[in-house]
Amino acid sequence: GNLTTMGDAAATVSGPTCTREDVLAAADRIKGLGTVHHTPLMSCSYLDDRTGLKLAFKCENLQRSGSFKIRGASAVISTLSEEQRAKGVVTHSSGNFAQSLSLAARLAGIPAHIIMPSNAPAVKRAAVEGYGGLVTLCEPTQAAREAAAAKKKAETGAELCHPYNDPRVIAGQGSIGLEILNDRPDTEAILVPVGGGGMIGGIALAADGAVRVVGAEPAAANDASVSKTVRHPLPRNCCCTTNLQHVGHAPRKKLCSRRLVSSCPCFYFNF
Repeated sequence: GNLTTMGDAAATVSGPTCTREDVLAAADRIKGLGTVHHTPLMSCSYLDDRTGLKLAFKCENLQRSGSFKIRGASAVISTLSEEQRAKGVVTHSSGNFAQSLSLAARLAGIPAHIIMPSNAPAVKRAAVEGYGGLVTLCEPTQAAREAAAAKKKAETGAELCHPYNDPRVIAGQGSIGLEILNDRPDTEAILVPVGGGGMIGGIALAADGAVRVVGAEPAAANDASVSKTVRHPLPRNCCCTTNLQHVGHAPRKKLCSRRLVSSCPCFYFNF
């Protein structure tokens, strides 16, 4: 295969929003809920031969709701008081986090209010509603999504749960890193795709500098790499019109920590 990187970017940002202890605590709470699978690490001899490496793939595609995001959603719900649970949760999302929070909320017996852009794919809206999410549509802009979520929170008293820019979500996603390191103690590096940054932020905290954590993103949508260089989040440049996110402020503190995240290159994979 042909692998091209676009270079490393170094920056330092102080003041973490959560710690490795928070990741450990979130993992324990999630395990107690029983809402998240401990997904397998799978190997592929063909890719090992092509790369000259010993690769393992964390199969979060086998996770409940179809993605890793139920980890962060469950972590948030596990922190709610009985009073908060009665009022439910609210988020804005066009897809995976909406489904994950809806399922986690249904399993917990609480309502989930989901703000979705009006141009979200019908199949994603159907999946959210199938999991019991209460969908409200808004204009397909980041500002409209955030405003609609704030309005729903004011109307219902529901707990706002950001898809990635939330320390509780970051801690929950970090349980992926704990599982990798427990299942494969000989791990030398973890390559993590970067969107909003919640997953790589949590995994970086879980690794705590013990292994290299490297972010990967498409070269045509390299906002995380550029954000790491300029030290502030930039809007995501993506061909998907419903993906209007940017790297969150909370994950960015982990992303920009040289001790936790060694690099954030952009990759082309061509097999």
